[in-house]
Amino acid sequence: MKLLRKKHGFSQEDVAINLHIEQNTYSRMERGETKLDVERLQQIASLYKISVYDLLEGLPPPLKKKIKRFKFILKI
Repeated sequence: MKLLRKKHGFSQEDVAINLHIEQNTYSRMERGETKLDVERLQQIASLYKISVYDLLEGLPPPLKKKIKRFKFILKI
């Protein structure tokens, strides 16, 4: 998510404001330390104008493992 954020010229604070969360919460998400629910994945994907699938492919490995089951739920 960091590369995607930087590609769009956003700071962590910019993304956090768009997601209505604290910057430190977003920072933990970006490092893969916080689980992301389906709604949050959709919000982030929408912000970057990409699919949830494309977002999942770019997540850090620890977080990708935690949410792999959502691919089945979302049928992506």
